[in-house]
Amino acid sequence: MLSLNGATACWECEVEGVWHSYPTELSSKLDDALANDTLSVCFTDRGFEYEVSIDSMLQFNSQTGTSRNVRRRIVASPESCDAVPLPEHWVPNQPDQNCDLVQITAGSEEWLRVTSFLHKTMPHAAIIQLHRIQNISLWKFYTGQKNNMELLLGHAPSQKVVWHGTKDIDPAKIYKDKQDGFMMQKSSQNNMWGKGIYFAKNASYSDNYAYKCSRTKQLLLVKLLVGDSVKLQNDSSLLHPPQKPDGSELRFDTVVGETKGSKVYVVYENKRAYPDYRITYTT
Repeated sequence: MLSLNGATACWECEVEGVWHSYPTELSSKLDDALANDTLSVCFTDRGFEYEVSIDSMLQFNSQTGTSRNVRRRIVASPESCDAVPLPEHWVPNQPDQNCDLVQITAGSEEWLRVTSFLHKTMPHAAIIQLHRIQNISLWKFYTGQKNNMELLLGHAPSQKVVWHGTKDIDPAKIYKDKQDGFMMQKSSQNNMWGKGIYFAKNASYSDNYAYKCSRTKQLLLVKLLVGDSVKLQNDSSLLHPPQKPDGSELRFDTVVGETKGSKVYVVYENKRAYPDYRITYTT
């Protein structure tokens, strides 16, 4: 982005009447191209190649041939382009803390809402402690993925509230991370739907993979960007979802399966899930 006496040039792409900001690095490349009379800038996103024409102010998908309007907007400050609003119910993080655990009061509306998710399939489980996870970096990554998926899909991606058990790994290694959070690189190739990150609709399923403390267990309640999904029989060779049959040359975003009485969601890229709560409970 180019700074103009305190103001900033922000590059945006239009999807169904809504303008979405390009990432900072791409905006900088577009500013450089404009300054050097370069006709276009090419970039790749999730395996697809795009070209932004400086002359026509259009973004082209090289594979599908579709185009979207592009604009360069002057804003008051750099933060106006890249600022990601944090959830309204978050409390301010402690100074210099990227991640805060906020203890939720027993009996509060937030406590009861999370408890209802747990009790749908584990009615006898008792929550000992409930913490809201406020990781600013992971929330920004999640929001950025949501915006990227919306640009690609042409509509807002579907989202689900799902469960995840970390088994022998302390869940803090996920929710305190500043770079990825959930990482598919750490997944085993021999899982039922291949090398991906697994989430479950039912807490009772994830309970089998809960992190065990001395006398309690812990699970993560997660926001997941599902997008366009496809239901498949188990296939341990999967490295990514299959291509859509609609001729769009796009792949599905998520693989969905059924096992042990629960629906499971499998994603094959990072930053698609945000760890929303850490639940400490007994059964």
